[in-house]
Amino acid sequence: MADTLRNIGEQMANVMFNLAQRPGEPLTGDVVATMDSLRKQWDAALASRPAEVDDQQPAPATTCTHSLTITRIGEGGAWCCHCGAKAFEVEFRECRGCEFYRRLSGLSMCKRYTMAVSPTMHATYRVSDGTCFVPAIGGGLTVGAQ
Repeated sequence: MADTLRNIGEQMANVMFNLAQRPGEPLTGDVVATMDSLRKQWDAALASRPAEVDDQQPAPATTCTHSLTITRIGEGGAWCCHCGAKAFEVEFRECRGCEFYRRLSGLSMCKRYTMAVSPTMHATYRVSDGTCFVPAIGGGLTVGAQ
């Protein structure tokens, strides 16, 4: 299964690489057909995954060292394509309720990671690292004009 996904993914990456070499060129019918065929192969490969991979409990995050992940429709996070362990989780709380959330002169940012965020953003984090969310006392801090 993982080899099939890897093979299709490599083909998709090759098509995308080739397209990136020709910015501004319109897509030809052949390229569109190739992309659609690869998308269908990818969907079919995902649909044919054994049920036990989907239903098994995730392995401890420290045992998974793979880097290829997939998402599942209707579920937050991403799972390892190789062993089925959940690799990434989506924080259910909004960034604006975190201790590290700051609003500075109209810009929302995460003080911990020094990155722009939106107040209603739900951070994605590696399961092995745990969530970065620390509940703020009284909500996030606002500094300057809003």
